Amino acid sequence: GIGGTIAVCKDAPAPDVTFTGANGTAPYTFTYTVNGGAAQTVTTTTGTSVTVSQSTATAGTYTYNLTGVQDASSTACQQVQ
Repeated sequence: GIGGTIAVCKDAPAPDVTFTGANGTAPYTFTYTVNGGAAQTVTTTTGTSVTVSQSTATAGTYTYNLTGVQDASSTACQQVQ
C-alpha cells in the first residue's frame, strides 16, 4: 500500500510520491490511481524506485491508490493491491 501525508500550499514546489519494489526482479511497473481516476502506470528505469510529482497548480486533496505491482522476472505475476 501507500502511506504518508503531506500538506503543501497552492503553487508550492510539487511534492514527490515514490514507489519502491522489493523481493522481485527489476524493472517494476506500478499501477495506481489518483482520486479514483483512470489507472496510470509508471516503471522503474534504474534500481527499484520511481518517483512521480503531484502538481500544486490546483488546490485540493490528492489521494493515491496503488492498485498493482508487476516485476520483470520470468515468472512475472502482478500483485493486485
